[in-house]
Amino acid sequence: MFGLGLFSLVCGYLLLLRPVRSVEMLFTSDKSKLDDEITRRLWKLYVQMGGFCFLVWSLLPLSEFIKSLR
Repeated sequence: MFGLGLFSLVCGYLLLLRPVRSVEMLFTSDKSKLDDEITRRLWKLYVQMGGFCFLVWSLLPLSEFIKSLR
């Protein structure tokens, strides 16, 4: 549980701190889809929302791990 919690915590932080790089990696095969600035901003927002969900979800396994220590 501890490893899963830490993995999701790190993934969430990476998605929140570097959303532009994550979006560029999503569209490595076809960069022409990112020519429009609005599309790029929307994908950046989607990646940040996903990162936030990872951070919130990481609290569940970490809290279970802490409960198991008692």
